[in-house]
Amino acid sequence: MDELTANIEKKLVGVAGEQALTIFGERLHTLLLAQPEMTRLAFGGINYRHQEVANEHLRELINLLEQLIAPYTANHTEMLNEARLFRALVFGYVQNELWGLFQFSPVPAQDSFEAALKQVIGTITSDS
Repeated sequence: MDELTANIEKKLVGVAGEQALTIFGERLHTLLLAQPEMTRLAFGGINYRHQEVANEHLRELINLLEQLIAPYTANHTEMLNEARLFRALVFGYVQNELWGLFQFSPVPAQDSFEAALKQVIGTITSDS
C-alpha cells in the first residue's frame, strides 16, 4: 500500500483538474490490477495484522481523490457523492477484470475502462 500511495502521489505532482483525475484513475486501476492480493486488501477481503496501516493508506487515497474533486462541487455532500462514483468505477472495473468477466468481450477491458473513466470525469467536471 505504501508503494501504491506513493506512486499515485508522485504522478500527480504539478498536475490538476481533469488531467489529475485521469492520472489518479488510470494509476489506481493499473496498480490494483497488477497486485490482486493488495486489491483484496483494498476491498477489505482479508483480515490480517497490518489491516490498520492498509486502511490508513486507503484513507489517504480517498482524501486525495476528494481534494481533486472538491473544486468541481458546490458542497461536501456533492463532493462525497462524486468521489464515491469515481471509486465505484475504478474498483468495479478492477473487480470485474479480476473475476474474468471481460475476457470474452469484443471490446477490450482497458478500452472500456478508459471510456468509462472519461465519461465519469466529464460528468464530475461539467457539473461545476
